[in-house]
This record gives sequence, structure tokens and C-alpha cells, in this order.
Amino acid sequence: MKTFSSIVAVVGLVLAGPALHAQVVWDLAGPQPYTGTDADINTQGTFVAAVTENYSNESVTVGDTVFDAVSDSHITNIGNGGSDGSNFFGPYSPTNPAPTDYQEAVNGCSYTYTGNPAVTFNLTGLQEGQLYQVEIWNVANDSTRDTELSSTGPAGTTTVDFNKEFEIGTFTVGASGTQSISFEGVEAGGVGEVNAIALRDLGAIPEPSTYAMLFAGVGALVLISRLRRAV
Repeated sequence: MKTFSSIVAVVGLVLAGPALHAQVVWDLAGPQPYTGTDADINTQGTFVAAVTENYSNESVTVGDTVFDAVSDSHITNIGNGGSDGSNFFGPYSPTNPAPTDYQEAVNGCSYTYTGNPAVTFNLTGLQEGQLYQVEIWNVANDSTRDTELSSTGPAGTTTVDFNKEFEIGTFTVGASGTQSISFEGVEAGGVGEVNAIALRDLGAIPEPSTYAMLFAGVGALVLISRLRRAV
């Protein structure tokens, strides 16, 4: 039984491995609700870059995540649609205190009106074969600002809609060292928006030859198991 369990575990790991050079795979759990607390920011892997379209046009640091204002060497063109002001803060008062650093990071947005061309931002300077995670925020509490994210790769286009939420996706970098993601409005007469983006490196993906070795190992375990049962 232990041998069989080991076989199942190895096969599961291999099958779970993401395909090389694929488009973004959005979290199967779907978009997560914006809570306004630092716990929204995923901290898996190693921080690479983050950008904010906040109204103050200033960088913001939350833990190891440094949100650069407007653009970063690894995240470009987020503001190539238009930039908007505050989503839900101010004027500040004792009953409406100033936002936390995280809240300030998502206090503003890049946007495009529904029906206009989608805004495409680029993730650049990435390492081929590495698995990356991207986290994207749309925290507008407004149904007219439903937003669709999309990413196109060899297997087609993946999309996900979100509003007053953040979405997480993963992708494996191809030879170009880049990845493109687009967003646009969903509702007629509405706006698509993105407030902030964070990028993290989750580590290297095994080469195809490694997968072949794993399958060979699984085959050997199956053979040994059968021989033992035959004795």
C-alpha cells in the first residue's frame, strides 16, 4: 500500500505541474473579496515587483511588497488607458481616518471605458522557465466597473471577471522573458479598471527531461510492486 501511495503521489506531482510557456492560469477559487487588510497581499515565493496607480502618485511599501508609482522595470504600460483618482477614500476626518499603506496602494486606478480597446500591460525582464504569480486588484465598489482580465497563449485565451476583488494567476515564462495581460470593461457604459499589480517568483519549473525521468521512476516503482506481489 505504501508503494502504491508513493506512485500516486509522484504521478500527482507530475500532472499538477503547469505546462511550459502557457498563458496565465487564474486561481480556480476565483477572485477573492477585497478586505482592506494587509492579508489580501499574497506573499508566496519571492517578491519581484509591484505597481500602484494611486491618486498620490507615490510608492507604497507593505511588508516585502514595494508598490512603485505608475510603472516598474518589470511591469509596464499599466496606465496606458487613463488614470483616475480616489475610489473610496477622503475627505479624511476622525470618523473617516486616512487609509493604511495597503489601502493607499489601491486608492486610484488605470482604466478604459467599455467598448474602447483593452489596456494591455506587460511583465518584462523575467526568467525563462520560472513560475510566476501575478496579483491584480480592482477594488471599485461599483457594478459599472466590472472588469475582465485576459491572457492569450498557445492553448488559447483565459479570462476572469472581478469587481471589489483581487485575482491571482500563475504563468510560466517563455523564451521572450515577457508576459502580457489585458483588461477591459464588462458593463455597457461602464469602465474596466485596475488599481495595482504585484508580481512574485514561485521558482523553477522542471524541464521536460525531468518529467521523463519522473515517469521512468514511476514505471520502475510499478514494476517492483508487481514483482513483489508475484513472489
